[in-house]
Amino acid sequence: MMKRPLAKLVSIVAIAMLAGNTVQPRDQHCVAADFLNYVWQEQPAMDPAGAPVDLRQALVGEVSRMLFLGHLAPMHLVKGIASQQAILPWGNRAGTTGAEWLWVNPGEVVYTLSLAYPFLSGDMKTAVKAYLDEEMRRFPPVKRGAGCWAYPSYTNCLSQGTRREAYDLPDSDFNVWPVPTPPVENLYFLWVYAKNTGDWAYIANNWSDILAVYSDYKALDRTPTYGEIGGLIGMARLAKAQNIPSLADEAASLAAQGMASGVDFDSIVKNANTLNGSLHEEGVFVFVNLTPEVGRYLGDNVQARTKAYLDNLTSIGRMPNWYQSRAESQGGGENEYSSPYVSWPIFMANAYVLRQSQFALRKYLDIPWCAGDLYYIQKLVATMEAPSPSFSVFFPSAVK
Repeated sequence: MMKRPLAKLVSIVAIAMLAGNTVQPRDQHCVAADFLNYVWQEQPAMDPAGAPVDLRQALVGEVSRMLFLGHLAPMHLVKGIASQQAILPWGNRAGTTGAEWLWVNPGEVVYTLSLAYPFLSGDMKTAVKAYLDEEMRRFPPVKRGAGCWAYPSYTNCLSQGTRREAYDLPDSDFNVWPVPTPPVENLYFLWVYAKNTGDWAYIANNWSDILAVYSDYKALDRTPTYGEIGGLIGMARLAKAQNIPSLADEAASLAAQGMASGVDFDSIVKNANTLNGSLHEEGVFVFVNLTPEVGRYLGDNVQARTKAYLDNLTSIGRMPNWYQSRAESQGGGENEYSSPYVSWPIFMANAYVLRQSQFALRKYLDIPWCAGDLYYIQKLVATMEAPSPSFSVFFPSAVK
């Protein structure tokens, strides 16, 4: 549980070892130190100039489309019987709406464009920052009781903006009930935003809302998913930046406790599926909102079990075409095609946990679902940040 004292980390790891996960025995202090290192050791920044030209061109093209189209409405995706309930990208299955909604959480656009930010030119950075300023003003990512986190204004989040779909939607009001609350993952998203854009004033000006999201999460009093561990890492770093060491240490300890529990990989898979899945759904929810730090932790501690899980998912008898946009449904009954909750999480696990090379990840990029496909942009960034192959490869044209 989340309130388990840090002194019990060793016993948790021992239990996970008995469950069959690959974990090396360590003494108590080494375990605590190792897990806390994942909280405080940031992903090394790569030189954007060293990124492959074709991938940067593809990234610029996708971001440019978003800037041209302005605010984008969430994507309304109907793929079969699994779409009878809304799948929300922060671990909350809402009431019946007749579709799966993608990119409802305003924190996702903040995170995705912040990831892309270092790879953009000066003029485009200015345009992206202005775009995010307006997005965060209209749809605050952490302000409870406002924008996407309140009723009836929540309906505006579903209906306002340029549509992403390639088809007309019914002329009716959209609704999701109960109205969700900002997820703890948004705290990591905001940390990436502040770090990459330098806008720490936004963090200071919205600190009370950030604290409320953190408090709401703690009140759940349960073992975190891997995505939620990333949110706790974000909270620790935000508190450190705000010079509140006691709060930073508390959030870091909660993240470390979550990692200690998380070496029981199969348990986290079950928890993530319970929070997100359904009888007819085929999403790979255990890797939703996976961050580089949590991916590194998984790679260091349970890589063998993670790889076996991914190998089984992507085998010929399961989902061999997992990477394809609009692939024929392979893992969930009574659906026409797979949702991005298959290709996106598996791709990010290959990048962050298995640490595949640029050459390996390129094979699985495929194409965007639509304009403003945030997960495709995340894949491009993860591929650019992946290790380069040890040999030269010629690519005759940029990714379209």
